[in-house]
Amino acid sequence: MIFYGCLLAGGGAGDISGVTEPFVLMQSDATQAYCQADLGGKATWIRLPPERWPEGWKGMKDPVCKLVKALYGHPNSGSYWEEKCDRKITMEGFEPVGDSGEWRSCYIHKGLGVMLVVYVDDFKMAGLKSNCEAAWDKLRTGEEAITMDDPSDIDAYLGCTHKVETVKASDGVEIKMVQYDMQSFLEQCVASYVSLVGTDENLVSATTPFIDEDDCENTIQAASRTGSRGHMPLGQRVLPKGCLRGYSWVSEKGEG
Repeated sequence: MIFYGCLLAGGGAGDISGVTEPFVLMQSDATQAYCQADLGGKATWIRLPPERWPEGWKGMKDPVCKLVKALYGHPNSGSYWEEKCDRKITMEGFEPVGDSGEWRSCYIHKGLGVMLVVYVDDFKMAGLKSNCEAAWDKLRTGEEAITMDDPSDIDAYLGCTHKVETVKASDGVEIKMVQYDMQSFLEQCVASYVSLVGTDENLVSATTPFIDEDDCENTIQAASRTGSRGHMPLGQRVLPKGCLRGYSWVSEKGEG
């Protein structure tokens, strides 16, 4: 909750900049973000569902393949994506806001005069339009480029619809403002909940899969505690069979 509060504060700071003439407020989403990062640490091997088997696997008893990318569902995947994302952002001239990670995922590019806020795969940027376009281009091209949607004017970010409008103050001065509308997001949450468990009059029994919490050490998180960004090795996690989308995970010895 502390991190999320800092993120909202950082996002609000970006919004203030973005609605101040002649600045703009833009957003973009990384495409299949986790899978853009390589999975490090000890080797993880996975079983594929039969319908995903390549032709050469037919007739094998229990084939497995090494997991190379940070596939969604592996507890360490988010950490490797965050490391890759931070590495690319800082490589292109952005600097973290704050000295000890207190504004984690908030960056500023002093040369271009733009502010960037990142939450997992959601990117929000404020600055002069031409400078924002140059900054987006830096992130989407070159070494370790991040694949993302074409940047657009701010709309919905973290489930919150941003409504930018101009109003007149009592003295007649025009002021740009941002309204945050969560209604659509909350309606979707309630609808999803009801579809799973029903209502008070008709509760539905629904099983909930659980896996252990991620215990890997994240170098970016560690920076907020240590003030440094030194490497901390990420460990291997073996997940139970069939825990996600038909995939199962096995140990480096191939044991389930």
